[in-house]
Amino acid sequence: MDIHDFFIRNRLNPKRIFSGFSGGADSTALLLLLNEYCTAMRIELIAVHFEHGLRGKDGRADAAWCRRFCEIRKIPFLGISLDVLKNKKKSEGTEEAARRLRLVQWRKIADCKGDFIALGHNADDRIENLFIRMLRGANASGLTSLRELAKFANLNLIRPILPFHRTEIEKFLKGEKVRDWRNDSTNSQDIFRRNFIRNSILPKMRKKIPGSDKAILRSLNALSLDAECLEKIALENYGKIKKNKRFLSASEAIMTHPAILIRLLRLWISDHLKSDFIPDGYFLDRVILESAKFADEKHGINKKSVRIPVRNGTSLTVTAEKLFLSEIREGKKTTSCVWKWKKDSEAEWGAYRLKACFTSKKSVDLKKLKDGRTVYFDADKLPEELLIRSCNNGDKMLPFGSKTGDVKLKKIFESAKISADEKRQVPLLCLPDGTIIWVAGVRRAKFADIIAETAKLAKIQSQSCHKKAHKAQK
Repeated sequence: MDIHDFFIRNRLNPKRIFSGFSGGADSTALLLLLNEYCTAMRIELIAVHFEHGLRGKDGRADAAWCRRFCEIRKIPFLGISLDVLKNKKKSEGTEEAARRLRLVQWRKIADCKGDFIALGHNADDRIENLFIRMLRGANASGLTSLRELAKFANLNLIRPILPFHRTEIEKFLKGEKVRDWRNDSTNSQDIFRRNFIRNSILPKMRKKIPGSDKAILRSLNALSLDAECLEKIALENYGKIKKNKRFLSASEAIMTHPAILIRLLRLWISDHLKSDFIPDGYFLDRVILESAKFADEKHGINKKSVRIPVRNGTSLTVTAEKLFLSEIREGKKTTSCVWKWKKDSEAEWGAYRLKACFTSKKSVDLKKLKDGRTVYFDADKLPEELLIRSCNNGDKMLPFGSKTGDVKLKKIFESAKISADEKRQVPLLCLPDGTIIWVAGVRRAKFADIIAETAKLAKIQSQSCHKKAHKAQK
């Protein structure tokens, strides 16, 4: 294995390289290769290990092993403790919080123009990531998110060993007489989607279809070129509006191709939030639909504006003339949070706690289900990210079993004998675009219905955390 070609091919001349070092095979091989290269080129190299405080003794043992590994080879080592659970925000999942905390630290240490952050992703990671992103409905940019060079939050990311497979990496380590790299025990557990793809799906594919890895990587390279082209066009378009980034023209948004618009929205909203925001297909569809309604007099004549939730009290307001980002005023604030229910089985919202788990049709008699605090959806049709929010004036929902179409939430609450004051406390489970799929403990919408072909159920329960929620829960 050699990474000299990587730096020549990408015309890189870094002053410092911070190498992410978990102690796994990939990051260990990367560190050894970088140490050889940086020594020859007189580049400062620093190994960085994050101890997340999530794995107890195992996590601390990994940190100690990494420190000792660097001491033996005289590689500067920086160990950083994050304590993810202590610093996790209410609206965050554990992995999301860990990423945010790592980003904060990377910004602190790799803040110079000539600094680069090296990550140990490999060719197998690219293939696994492709399958995971496909299951999320990602576009070309999402499918090819692991690239040799990337810019994120003004940080320079490089992945020098991305072309190499895991087998090549482990063979290299054994040749370097390194055989005791760290292994995360959770990597063998198929309860995680990536592990299921890695341990079950891909081995069968490789056995049945020889050469499939090479073909997939060729397709990924082609997709990367397509994605980079679209991103370049979006960046050029954003450069034209950046001087007045407070709003986008509604007419221009409608006329912009969706492949460019979704990337333009990402640049614009991320710039506003000062953190990366990745709009999904639901968000894009809602923007296009609402903009088109205003352009059509029949739909837009009775509307002044429509708000689409973005994140943490920020919404995208759509009018007939423009799209702009706004913070919801205190006193009229519609609280909301994103729930990655597959990764984090519980989410707290106000006085409620929502719990999610997978189950099978055999274990549930849906016809006899009378508990209004429990609802079931087809798990494969439920997005990985859901929005939990409070009700807004004019909210509507298509109730399960309804033959008359959408019904105002006001009527649903009245039928359930929930007062105007109490209804603000009831969480609404929504799709990322704000579409309501469940009024927690009250009524389910017609979405992701359980049919004969349904393989797996998502069971979601609503529980009150405090006494103030009891009335609405009854």
